[in-house]
Amino acid sequence: MEEARGSFSSFSREILDDIVSYLPNKDKKSLRQASSFFAETVKIRISRVFLSANPRNIEVIEAISNHETRRHHVEQLIWDDSFLAGPDNLWEMRVSSEYGGSMGIPYREPKPELIRDRRSLLRQSLGMLDEFHELYAEACAVNIRDIRARRGNDCDTPAHLEREEKMKNEMPISQSVRYFKELYDQQEDIICDGQHIRAFRTALYRFPNLKKVTITPVCHGFLFTPLYETPMIRDFPRGFNYPIPRSWPSYVGRAGYFNANRWLSFHEASKITWNAVHFVLKDLALRHNRVTELEINVHGLDYGVPVDMFHSRNEESGYFNTVASKLRRLDLSIEVPALRTGNPLEEISQSIRQALDHSPDLEHFSLHCNRQGYDGSFPPLRTLFPIDKWKWLEHFGLTRFKVDIDDLVDFLSSMPDTLSSLELGFFRFQMGAGGKTYYDLMQAMRNKLGWSTRSEDDRPRIVIRVDMLEPVPGRYITADKEVEDFIYGDGPNPFSYDDMEPEEFAFYSSELCEKGILHDEFDPAYERPNLADEELVALGIIKDARHIEDLPYDIDDESEDGELEDDQDCYDYDSQDGSSEEDDDYEWSDSAASE
Repeated sequence: MEEARGSFSSFSREILDDIVSYLPNKDKKSLRQASSFFAETVKIRISRVFLSANPRNIEVIEAISNHETRRHHVEQLIWDDSFLAGPDNLWEMRVSSEYGGSMGIPYREPKPELIRDRRSLLRQSLGMLDEFHELYAEACAVNIRDIRARRGNDCDTPAHLEREEKMKNEMPISQSVRYFKELYDQQEDIICDGQHIRAFRTALYRFPNLKKVTITPVCHGFLFTPLYETPMIRDFPRGFNYPIPRSWPSYVGRAGYFNANRWLSFHEASKITWNAVHFVLKDLALRHNRVTELEINVHGLDYGVPVDMFHSRNEESGYFNTVASKLRRLDLSIEVPALRTGNPLEEISQSIRQALDHSPDLEHFSLHCNRQGYDGSFPPLRTLFPIDKWKWLEHFGLTRFKVDIDDLVDFLSSMPDTLSSLELGFFRFQMGAGGKTYYDLMQAMRNKLGWSTRSEDDRPRIVIRVDMLEPVPGRYITADKEVEDFIYGDGPNPFSYDDMEPEEFAFYSSELCEKGILHDEFDPAYERPNLADEELVALGIIKDARHIEDLPYDIDDESEDGELEDDQDCYDYDSQDGSSEEDDDYEWSDSAASE
């Protein structure tokens, strides 16, 4: 290690800092432990913090806010707006799954033994089995089903092997329930006391460089694959299987809302569902802060903020208008009802437009809708977005909307010259002269926008996202290169298929078959080319083809009852140190605090 010291010490501090800046915090931590030289020269920089109704998350925020050096480095706060389900609302999660899936997919029963074994263990431990424990066992089984379904035929990778190891050493369910109930009781105490709300207000005051606030209800992602490894999640005992919290309601597959005017009918105490949205808008509007970026991100899942929130009769609408006037970046995910008298988007488009009219300095804007299948007509885009006022707009995104191609292309033609990136996708097309497929959209963008005449540096980067042929929550396909080769060059339309019958073309001209790249919002390591199975097998990405459903969903496969080992339920989570590898956001210890 002295040799390393000698070679690295020849660099200036500026060069060394630049090299180290490319490392994630967990690697910086390892480097600091390698020698006294690196311990002195490599510094941990915490740029983002996490907040939720959990004591560990709040503890870390408070520790950083009280550190006179580290608090100045924080630029982003991510609010995990999901709550662990208690005995009274775990059933609601199950009902939501039956209709549309807690992740936006139809509910399918896991293999019987996955549920039966867990219920048997709970019955042995408790001497009885009430409804809560039955549902808890089922939720844990569904998690295992989802892990296996999302892996499918993939070859072994470090991420897959780690998840397999955790499943093999799954925390016994009686201990899991006990640990979960402790977390739930802590959560309820914090909510009643408002401790998480005070922590947010402290963050606004104590983090002078805080410029971005992100709200998401899907922080926990999937079992063993969280969207973010928050301090709370990193402290989970290894192999902890629990009902993944999804606090915002999902209505995929349902006929409509139980209460269409959701936000209008809520009392203040009832707004706990969108708890973070309410308090973030209120505090950003009424308290001094330097936040210029607001992101409400559901990462492609079937959730969103009720569109009624923007109605002028709501106090949140006034807060939103105030906040929007200070923003440089705004990402919104909205929830649109399926059935409603009148046209909900037309009803509130004026309210949205009024708020966006007060944000002429926006440089980045995106809007995601949770229901591309909404049956009404969406209003003209120029009535929703004041594009003529956004003189400095650099990014525009619109996803999961029902669009008219002529209206969309006309809207895009009015984009300012400052536009450098465009993201569109997951559309449902309205019938009209402009066509009704992605093929038609690509043709219209190429022929009518005239962007190909711009210099290469001035052309917007175009991202088109489409669902997979068999949709999987959080996964999608992009064909950035193919799209730009067509719109800006001589490449073929990526949605055209030369050897296809007319009736097939009508279906596949909105799909990307064996083109582009597959992505997963929750697992970056999943990324791969969108190719046929035999080609993925040849590349060593997947194993020989087999149906994904065969492994996790085979409800007809009745196995023999296995004997339970005597020591299988003797896991003592209190003895676990709860340690895990640090992620890119936190390295917090007494020694770090003293630096």
